[in-house]
Amino acid sequence: EDRTLTLEEAVAKMTSFPARILRLKDRGIIAEGMRADLIVFDPANVHARATYPQPFQLAEGFDVVIVNGVIARENGRLSERRAGRVLKPDNND
Repeated sequence: EDRTLTLEEAVAKMTSFPARILRLKDRGIIAEGMRADLIVFDPANVHARATYPQPFQLAEGFDVVIVNGVIARENGRLSERRAGRVLKPDNND
């Protein structure tokens, strides 16, 4: 039995599932009113570079990384703008 995730399943496990579990109501899907945290990539070009002795190596192949609507990384270069923030669950269920 092939237990490989499809691209859609992998994306959901890294986006909407954690957002739901952590009660981050403004994240996890692409929709009006949600935070714009996006990654533009071609799956054929994405490669992990981290190793056990060097765990902080950035992956290759991500064209653009957008955090809170601000470009954080483009063409392999980090932006000087810092749009990220600490994420906390929304406890107002």
